[in-house]
Parts: sequence; C-alpha cells; structure tokens
Amino acid sequence: MLVFAVVNLHHFVLDGAVWKLRDGRVARALLRSQPAEPGPEPIGAPRPWRAVLRPALWGAGVRCLAVALTDLWTVHVSYARAGDDTARASAALDRLRWIARDSPKLRARIGDQLARQGDSSGAVVQYRTSVALLPRADV
Repeated sequence: MLVFAVVNLHHFVLDGAVWKLRDGRVARALLRSQPAEPGPEPIGAPRPWRAVLRPALWGAGVRCLAVALTDLWTVHVSYARAGDDTARASAALDRLRWIARDSPKLRARIGDQLARQGDSSGAVVQYRTSVALLPRADV
C-alpha cells in the first residue's frame, strides 16, 4: 500500500508540474537553462522550510528504522534464543517495552512456561502484564 501511495503522490506532483508549464511565467522559471545567481543571504534570514523539514524527516525515518530493527532482533533472535529460560525471555520483552513494542502474546507464553515449571507467582506477573497490554479471555 505504501508503494502505491508513493506512486500516486509522485503522479500528482508531476501532473502539477506539467500543468504549471502551461503558464508562461512558470514555464520560464521551471525550464530556465542557467541557474539563477544567488544573492547574499541576509543575516538572520529565515531558513527555507525544506532545510528544516529534511533533517526532521531523516531523523524520524532513522528512529522508525531503529525501532523496527530492534523489534525484529529482539523477537526473532533474543526471545527465540531464550528457549525455556523464562528470565532471558522476560528480559527480551522488557527491552521491547522501552520501544513500546511489548507483546501480550509472548508475555502469556512466558506465563504458561512459568506455570508449567511451578512458578505461580511469576506466571501471575506475566499474565497480568499480558492483560494490561491487551485484555484477552484466554489469558
């Protein structure tokens, strides 16, 4: 869906540029062969919105990528390697809590493992955490 949305947005941008070429003044500005000579920028002049927006978008994109990679690594590597070690599995999910990606399903699974091992107090803690994240009847 994201690819289609980007293609659609790209189409609207290009279509808008094509329609602007119909106006003579805009066409000359868009199609000039020599770049305009930039004048000296006055001190304290406001920065163009692109110069402010571009770093903000890059920063947000890098943070989103970091969250996604951390989630992927923690669930598919750290949690998977924990196996029957519920302390390591719980620690992996605690790291996911820091990026707001804690999983109620995996918390319930740890609670099930603790209940099978006879640690009822630890199982209750995991079940309560799971229910706090997403109330489900089976938990």
